Amino acid sequence: VAEIDEEYLGDTGDCWRLALTGKGTRLGDFLWVNKAAVPDPAPLIAEFNAAARAAVQPTGEQSLTIAREALDTVEGAMTTAPATEYPVFGSSPMVRYLGQHFIGQSRLIDLSEYTSALGAPDPADAIDEAIVQNPYAPRITSLNLSPDGTRLSVTYAGTPTESAATQAAVSAKVDEVVSSVVADGMSDADTAIALNDWIIANADYDSESFDLLLASPDGRAPEGREYAWSAEGVLLRGTGVCGSYADAF
Repeated sequence: VAEIDEEYLGDTGDCWRLALTGKGTRLGDFLWVNKAAVPDPAPLIAEFNAAARAAVQPTGEQSLTIAREALDTVEGAMTTAPATEYPVFGSSPMVRYLGQHFIGQSRLIDLSEYTSALGAPDPADAIDEAIVQNPYAPRITSLNLSPDGTRLSVTYAGTPTESAATQAAVSAKVDEVVSSVVADGMSDADTAIALNDWIIANADYDSESFDLLLASPDGRAPEGREYAWSAEGVLLRGTGVCGSYADAF
């Protein structure tokens, strides 16, 4: 979604400088609008952004907001991620640290060592990436980041025992599928195609769960259908929405 960011509105004398950005990204460009033609840019910005949002096709992405509030307690925050036998992914040490915590179902995480590092990503960006890139992490229902970005409180769906059982079942299914369709010496491209073909042949899109999400007033997965947004859906139940296909792959 391309929107005009009002925070970066500039006045260059004869023109307004508008910042067109990709929502949720750091990509964008500047546009210049003649002041004589548009004395007040606010209505133009509002009209453009409204049209951009209206044109967006709905997706199966859930709504998960990172709350920025003072935590009731900071004592007991884990400074070391729990050991895990599952793969951990991320483009930076902070993201991998968070991903390992999420997989291990840590409830209170200390980020101070990573937020103070030179060139560290924004904690909110790191949290988003850690969630998306680590399909072995249980589904997260709420996040609360301290105002200084050094403490994170996490709430997960289901009990730790239930999540651990699902992680083990998904891992076993992954091993089964890989061993059945991937041969020694396969190129990366052939491996990707083989895995994709298996998913297409063994899973169906969960249109009912998708429709229920669109009808949900809070943008959350319908109760009892949370599996449709995780690798569990495609791998263990044979059905899921786009997020389930991505995590399974």
